[in-house]
Amino acid sequence: MLSVIKDNKGIMAEATIADKVVGKAAAFLIACGNAKEVYAEVLSSGAADVLRKCKIPFSFGILTEKIVNRERNGICPMESAVQNIDDVNEAYSILQDKFKTIGS
Repeated sequence: MLSVIKDNKGIMAEATIADKVVGKAAAFLIACGNAKEVYAEVLSSGAADVLRKCKIPFSFGILTEKIVNRERNGICPMESAVQNIDDVNEAYSILQDKFKTIGS
């Protein structure tokens, strides 16, 4: 989503986003892209907080405390990067920097 927002500014505006997993990092990016609503099979409580704060309607199949990493032995690095962040613009900047360090 980072590259979509960066390379195609406005492409998510008024879009409905559906994804398997939406954590707090993805929720911030969804808010940056001005999406109008979200559905996630799995949604983190941090993502729900961001979406509520940004007044983006959402629904989900399962609400979880945190999104785990691929190895399932810790928190997702992108979610961890914004764990204590509340500002959309600050989160976007942090996520850009984090993405550079972990690659695609």
